[in-house]
Amino acid sequence: MSQLTFLILDFCVFALVAFGVFMVSRRVETNMSVRRRLRADLKQPQKRGGPASALVRSQEVRNPILQWVQTTTLQDPEARTKLRRDLALA
Repeated sequence: MSQLTFLILDFCVFALVAFGVFMVSRRVETNMSVRRRLRADLKQPQKRGGPASALVRSQEVRNPILQWVQTTTLQDPEARTKLRRDLALA
């Protein structure tokens, strides 16, 4: 084989190794970021006995208009569950 073929082969191997290192480091960085956010989320004081995570929301409705709508229209638990599921899918 000629010297040019070895040079191209070396470059391809180098590119593959560099890409692999980049992907692994990106994955590690993402995992570390998620763990750091979760740790910070656990250190925050819980509000009103709710969950520690901001990602999990309570079922409590604070808006007075929405409270009125909820009490007047959504009496049936099955209809409420279906509406929540439909809204989540939307």
